Order: sequence, then C-alpha cells, then structure tokens
Amino acid sequence: MATTLDWGFSCNAPAGAFCQEASITVQTCETVKWVARGGHQVVSGIRPNPDGTFASEWLSSGQSFSFKFEEPGEYPFYCPPHANMNAKITVWPA
Repeated sequence: MATTLDWGFSCNAPAGAFCQEASITVQTCETVKWVARGGHQVVSGIRPNPDGTFASEWLSSGQSFSFKFEEPGEYPFYCPPHANMNAKITVWPA
C-alpha cells in the first residue's frame, strides 16, 4: 500500500509545530510518496538536525521521493530551506 503526500508551501507550521496537512498515520511496511509542489527536499529529523532515516535529493515541482516505513514510531521530517515546512509520519504496527 502507498500513501501520497503533496509537499509544498501550503504546509505553513509555526516553529516547533507540525503541518497538519502533511502529517499522516500509516502502518508498517507502507510506502509514503512525497510529490513536490515547487522546489523542495524531504529530510527526516527535527530542524536543523537530520536523523539519517531518509533524505531526498532536491525535488523540482512534480518530482517525487518515496520511503517504505518498516518500523513503528514517529518520524518527523522537514524541508531544509523552508522554515515552516515541518511534519511527521506516525507508523503503527500492521
């Protein structure tokens, strides 16, 4: 199963908060696909500290990045150059 997220400027979370539109819950072994709406990047962790779980290259509008979540947990992520683009994936056991 795959879930697609639009990743763009509609995500406007204040510092320390997560964008509700891009924060979702999935089950283990699900793949999440981020589709860039403008130039963006997807990096796991809490700004400004990537945690190394996943990271995309720079994505131009329409390009995508996918990651399969194998373990339950919370996975925060952000777009490095855009301060208000912070969200999280919550992964539940299947």
